[in-house]
Amino acid sequence: MYLSHQNLRCWEPRRWEGQVFHRSTADFLANRQKIAEKVGILQDEELGIRGFVTFEYEGSAMLQTQRGDVEADARLLDWALENMRHQDGWLEVWCEDSDKEREELLTSKGFRPTSEHQNKRRQSLLDRDFPTSNLPTGYTIRSFDGTRADADRMADLLNVAFGRTFHSGEEYMNFATMSPSFSAELQVVVVNENGDFVSHAGFTAHPEAGFLVVEPVCTHPDHQNLGLA
Repeated sequence: MYLSHQNLRCWEPRRWEGQVFHRSTADFLANRQKIAEKVGILQDEELGIRGFVTFEYEGSAMLQTQRGDVEADARLLDWALENMRHQDGWLEVWCEDSDKEREELLTSKGFRPTSEHQNKRRQSLLDRDFPTSNLPTGYTIRSFDGTRADADRMADLLNVAFGRTFHSGEEYMNFATMSPSFSAELQVVVVNENGDFVSHAGFTAHPEAGFLVVEPVCTHPDHQNLGLA
């Protein structure tokens, strides 16, 4: 369920679909069961679904409601406090800096800001001129071709660029074949002379709602500062 795009208050659709489908086959069913237990949906008989709370890691809670619906936020937060705490007893809730109503609610429940944060930037693409990308010699740009070989290359890049070890070609192929909004042509990669993926930007388009999510964006450490991203 996606709420109005003007009200994506923490999580965007790309990350929700990644949470569901960016999984190895062995982990897929176990994760679906976790989602059934850990995702709370607030439904009103007259208004329908008013919001939901989901997670990205244990002890995290992302509230998705229409901005200004403080009652929905409060009810989902109470549910999260009861059902989504980390095993050590803490709960981390995402809140945008501009979301003063949610900030006041969290403060009233005893939450305090953390030193960790993420940046999300927005811009209108209407009436804009965009420059043509000029890549350095030896690099070319193309889209993900839908093959397992490309999925393996993508997994290798994601692991090294983000300092991870858990991505695999199998996992990426599951995401590519099962995620409803995945478009291979919008998964853009820069390739070096050896055919390795060295930079990537993923785009998820939502034409009916009129917005585009750009996530993830990354470059291999050995190929940074060249303008590839």
